[in-house]
Amino acid sequence: MKVASLAAGLLIVGLLSGCAAPSIGTVGSDSEKRDSRPSAAPVTAEEVEENEPQDLIIDDLAFGRVVDQDYWWYVVVVDNPNPDFVFASASLNVEALDPNGVILDTSGDYPTLLPGKTAITGLFFEVGSQEIVELNVRGPLASSAVSSPSGETGSFTLSPVESVRDTYSTTVSGNITSNFSEEQEYVTVVVVARGADGSIVGGESTYVERLPSGGTARFEASFFGSLPEGATFEAFPYL
Repeated sequence: MKVASLAAGLLIVGLLSGCAAPSIGTVGSDSEKRDSRPSAAPVTAEEVEENEPQDLIIDDLAFGRVVDQDYWWYVVVVDNPNPDFVFASASLNVEALDPNGVILDTSGDYPTLLPGKTAITGLFFEVGSQEIVELNVRGPLASSAVSSPSGETGSFTLSPVESVRDTYSTTVSGNITSNFSEEQEYVTVVVVARGADGSIVGGESTYVERLPSGGTARFEASFFGSLPEGATFEAFPYL
């Protein structure tokens, strides 16, 4: 499910499930489950617009109650469409709403959003017997992006992930390689599980304690409980 764009105000916007046009505010799911140039050089209006950061986009999301438990999981995939801008320690707040729009619980994370897609995952523990029907995802405005030319910004390379399933869990592992000029510490890796239809059915996070510049490290995340037959997995690292 491709969804939405960031709104003016404080938020990243999503789509109500099944809609085709962006909307501001709440997000629903059926899942239960620097290129800066010298000021002396004149620039055209088109060039100025190209050099301005664009809003973040919610690429996908899902949430569901943990089986036989009174807490819920969520996954949000955010796309930074700016090749030359990053969002450093971006505050992403995920609000769980009931049918009346009441906020039942809030969770979130502070990833540095490099160009491309980043996933966050977490749990809502304060929902109790209530039902979550929508998510409201709040994040930074485009104006808070920091110029970082694509030729100077580091990145990660991921190997294809592997999964091993047993009676109680599914373990997903892979390799992450650093394309940064400096060593990175405590790199988070979010692993997203998808069902046969492509919808998100779960998410887990792990981290790599040390990732040398140009080096490679192994990561491993475990999903407990059952996942649909034919589930596939993808990994999203962030600083």
